Amino acid sequence: MERYDTGKDGSIDLMELKLMMEKLGAPQTHLGLKNMIKEVDEDFDGKLSFRETLEQQLESRGEWFDGS
Repeated sequence: MERYDTGKDGSIDLMELKLMMEKLGAPQTHLGLKNMIKEVDEDFDGKLSFRETLEQQLESRGEWFDGS
């Protein structure tokens, strides 16, 4: 995730997510990107933090994560 955090603030914002998805060969619409963030954004700051992203990845694998 760090390689896509161009603002070096510890999170991925909409433009960083757009560039990341393009580099991964899966470009998304503006609405699609907003929905991707909305799915995972627990603190409603409009960004994906490392913790939010990690929790989503673990949940998608069926692994338990308690946040500690």
